[in-house]
Amino acid sequence: MKFTKLFETTILLISSLLLLFSCTSNQESKTPTVLYASIEELILDTIYIAKDLETSRLPSAFTYDASSQSLMALAQNTLFTIPYPELTPVSKQLLEKEGPDGIGSFSYGGLITDDYIFILNSPKELIQLDKKGKVLKRIPFPLDSKIPNALFNILKGQEISWDKENQQLIIPLVPFVLKEESFENNPWIWEADFTSDEIRPLASFTFPDLYKEFLDDIELGTFYNTYHPKLQAQVISLPASDSLLLIHSDRQEWRYAGSTEKLQFLKGKTEQYGEMIAFLPNHESSRYGTITWDPYRNHFIRNLIISEKKIDEKVIRDHRLLFFDADFQKLAEISFNAAIISRTPFFTPDGIYLKLLDAESDDYDGYVRLKTDF
Repeated sequence: MKFTKLFETTILLISSLLLLFSCTSNQESKTPTVLYASIEELILDTIYIAKDLETSRLPSAFTYDASSQSLMALAQNTLFTIPYPELTPVSKQLLEKEGPDGIGSFSYGGLITDDYIFILNSPKELIQLDKKGKVLKRIPFPLDSKIPNALFNILKGQEISWDKENQQLIIPLVPFVLKEESFENNPWIWEADFTSDEIRPLASFTFPDLYKEFLDDIELGTFYNTYHPKLQAQVISLPASDSLLLIHSDRQEWRYAGSTEKLQFLKGKTEQYGEMIAFLPNHESSRYGTITWDPYRNHFIRNLIISEKKIDEKVIRDHRLLFFDADFQKLAEISFNAAIISRTPFFTPDGIYLKLLDAESDDYDGYVRLKTDF
């Protein structure tokens, strides 16, 4: 009887240990491994796109257009179209400056979507065009919106994005530099509704108190944004914050999306030149940059500057690309020198591309394709 009881107790103990081991193994198997590597380890191949005599350099980033199977990009008044993956010939269309289809002499940015081209024509209006450059609609900027004053930051990498389901273009109203009044609950994200032809505030948030240390800093007193199509939320990347701010229709939340590197956020300075003020960032400062969405792999890519230094007349820009899945689970942290490789990715069905900045030829520009099956 005692032997039977001891045997049953032993079996129960072994079963419990096996169950515990099984649960632990399953839990560990669900925790993805984060890849830490240099960008050279992930380069699959390099593509080269020819330039004509009138083109000194091609755009850093393109948009893949599925309907025409081509890469498209806007560079001021020129629309580039390149067959993909053939990459030749390069077609250039000069968009009109004046007249019914005129877009003006200068724009602060644009967006190419599956169906349309959008151009921010400073300082007066938003223009919608078809893929042939014909103007479909013009929506004036509201006089009290301050949108024209914020468009400069679009040139620095802040995104405009298209919500196809709701027919709305999302525009960030990014401050040039932070001031005391910036710490009110301001409508920093606006929407252009193409069903009602109206531009109005979409989302408000308050800069964390930490950013009061960075008043008048042109790099640390700003934000970058993108749109999360799965959650239908605005995603805000603040330069000195490891976490991302998600703005839903009914709530806000913070999601960690930081680096393992030790970061130093160092404020810049201002200098007075007569009536002009120069805003001088500290180039040794760390700062998080753009946040972009890869629609083909459902990844977020967050740019991070560790530091920028000059050593023996050579510029070293120590950067990282941080990859996250749609639930903000970190997948990879990739290091590279942004003096050699562009920090602005673009996406195609078969890969992520970055432009080579150390031009090998006056006749073509190169772009590296990265392995991203993390």
